[in-house]
Amino acid sequence: MQVLSVSLFTLVSLACIYTTPMFGAQEIRPREVKAADSADGLQISVHLGGEQYRTSDTPQLKVELKNIGDVPLMIHKDVGWYGDTSFGLSITDEHHQRVDSTFLMENFPTQPLSVDDFITLKPGESHEQERRLVLKWYQFEESGEYVLTATYRGASKDFVPESLRGRTWRGEQLKSKPIKFKVVKE
Repeated sequence: MQVLSVSLFTLVSLACIYTTPMFGAQEIRPREVKAADSADGLQISVHLGGEQYRTSDTPQLKVELKNIGDVPLMIHKDVGWYGDTSFGLSITDEHHQRVDSTFLMENFPTQPLSVDDFITLKPGESHEQERRLVLKWYQFEESGEYVLTATYRGASKDFVPESLRGRTWRGEQLKSKPIKFKVVKE
């Protein structure tokens, strides 16, 4: 058995060469993957009516899906908070920690969608829906600034009617631009 002998000086020198920016070494960081607000011709945006709310408020939230491409797109039109939906909502605090929700998706049955649950957007057309954002369903620890983002991923193929499979938009998950708002805890 051979034993490799390396001096402490050699190890320290190598460590300095590979970790010091002056020698061309770069800090290695995990790549952060972020979803875009548009992909494959579809764009998502959300609008919140105000800038400050009490935890007992239920502000109106408007979600818009827009065809920014040059071909028609078939999408799941109901942007709700159901188990079989393609829409998601996230609220984070100023430390980028997700605010938990007491709203249980398991209370909604997941069921196949019908052909009537889909619409086709021509290039330039938008589909908007308004929903109430029930703030009491979220566990806000304290008053402060929060960030809301919405996601859209297209309806799961398991819920798309067989006659529409392969024809509905199934691009990458879209993530809206963040909306900042303040919450006053009561």
